[in-house]
Amino acid sequence: MSPELRSVINTFLARTGEPSNKMQIVLATNQVNQLDSAVLDRMNELLEIPLPEFPEREAMLKQYILRG
Repeated sequence: MSPELRSVINTFLARTGEPSNKMQIVLATNQVNQLDSAVLDRMNELLEIPLPEFPEREAMLKQYILRG
């Protein structure tokens, strides 16, 4: 892990150590297994959103093409 990334993680951990009603953090990743365990410990909920099935992907693609 690069020193820069370690610095970002340390700053995040230092600033999110206490629960707050004033702030909400949402993290999104395709690689949850690569997140630092201390970062995951700060999250109250984990929500997995699976990839859409082929028919849904096809419908989404058609929508985007028709908009263009």
